[in-house]
Amino acid sequence: MPQPPYEERLKRFLNLVAQAQVLDQLQIQFYPKAEDEGMSRRTGRHFSEQDREDLLQAAGAFRKALQTAQTHLKPFGEEYKACLKVQEAIEELAGVLTGDRAYFQEKLPP
Repeated sequence: MPQPPYEERLKRFLNLVAQAQVLDQLQIQFYPKAEDEGMSRRTGRHFSEQDREDLLQAAGAFRKALQTAQTHLKPFGEEYKACLKVQEAIEELAGVLTGDRAYFQEKLPP
């Protein structure tokens, strides 16, 4: 059975991600306006602990959506490999934010 064209496969992949409704749930403001926070414009960027937690939560939700999408993709196909690369980037981000690249991986009970 021939594979559908790349555009059609990409469209199906994006629909799967949209079905997970991850993007609708990510209503995060990482950089408040300086005027709203009473800060000068020079120090307007502030990444708080809450921002860090929000970013980790959003990254985790997106990582789960990628894993869900991968269950519908051809193993080790183009789209599957692209999902793996994004997951690796999310794990790298978790490593930067928490010091633990395996932050999102399930921990075994002691």
